[in-house]
Amino acid sequence: NIKFFFICNLNVAAKRRYNELNKRLKNISFIEVKRALYNRNLSDKNRSISPLQKHPDAVVVRTSKMSKQEMLKKMSKYIEKVLLKKYGN
Repeated sequence: NIKFFFICNLNVAAKRRYNELNKRLKNISFIEVKRALYNRNLSDKNRSISPLQKHPDAVVVRTSKMSKQEMLKKMSKYIEKVLLKKYGN
């Protein structure tokens, strides 16, 4: 019943994806990766069936300035808070 909605700056997301892809594909450019992410995000938001939208109850997690560990810590704290509220100690 807990929903998270992740938001990341396009430049940050493209840099992360570029670094990941560059390990395997040496001839890929940052601009190509950024353009592909932009187009995918636009397509996800505008598709006719099940477009990407934030659920009203979703917790927004802004990942642009977070490491994976920080993101998991934030999510875990929120889950613990909900579980404590629902079930107590």
